[in-house]
Amino acid sequence: MSQKPQILLIGDSIRMGYCHNDKLAMRHEAEVLFPEGNCRCTAFVMESIAAWLTMCDPERLAAIHFNCGHWDAARFLDDDLPVTPLAVYAENVGRILSYLKRRFPDAKISFATTTPMNPDPEKANVGRTTDELREYNRVGIEAAKKAGADIDDLFALTEDWPTEAYLDYCHFTDESNEKLGAAVTEFLRKQLNL
Repeated sequence: MSQKPQILLIGDSIRMGYCHNDKLAMRHEAEVLFPEGNCRCTAFVMESIAAWLTMCDPERLAAIHFNCGHWDAARFLDDDLPVTPLAVYAENVGRILSYLKRRFPDAKISFATTTPMNPDPEKANVGRTTDELREYNRVGIEAAKKAGADIDDLFALTEDWPTEAYLDYCHFTDESNEKLGAAVTEFLRKQLNL
């Protein structure tokens, strides 16, 4: 059995776009694990995280990289309200990160910011805006700092990416996912001195 450190990636469909790239890039230095499905919103993470953690060996778990935001900020009903109101999102992020810090005091715990919407307004007209995501990121970062978590600012990385970098309203092309994955890999390597 491998004794390489383990890294757990938790996140929505944006994470699903890059996680296999991270697993491949880090295969010689770490075992990168992640749920196969979409981790959706912060409430779903709180409901599911105990099951996801069973994938890991607590003795080898070196880092947990967590993000949610697109689902939380989204409006799916006709009442024009987000799935998770901003204040609840901040509370949920803080609870999740604090829980992870308590469970794994020696692991590096990170909050990754939510990436923007497609800059083409016609393609991005699907129930949330980049400006709204900025606010979710702002309160998420505040909660993460209070919880003592590191910040991986994926929003800043992708904020100026053109519409050609996107497949649709918020998901990225394969080439863009390779860039995003490379940035996450670099962040994790620096964090763990790999």
